[in-house]
Amino acid sequence: MWSPDLVVPLGLIVGEAVTNALKHVFLEEREGRVRVELRASDGGTMRLLVEKHGIGMPAERRAGSLGLRLIEMFAKQVNGRALMEAGRGGQGTAVMITFPDPNIMPC
Repeated sequence: MWSPDLVVPLGLIVGEAVTNALKHVFLEEREGRVRVELRASDGGTMRLLVEKHGIGMPAERRAGSLGLRLIEMFAKQVNGRALMEAGRGGQGTAVMITFPDPNIMPC
């Protein structure tokens, strides 16, 4: 069972990333997709991915984004790292959080 100290920040990250996609990107597009994925990665880590397909966010807007700063702050709360980049094939925007797998007990 995952603790609230982990689940709450992860939920806030997903909420912030999806809200930003809806608020800033889908205004000009009639259709779009947002994909949320959580999976175990190599090296005892988990990866949370929130990816929006369509028009991407320019790098200059990402740098000073309040949303990205919030996501980075929540990632630190779970001992993780946040990365925002272009989505698959250069389309859209992807937010990826990597953090220690809580299912693996430290030695």
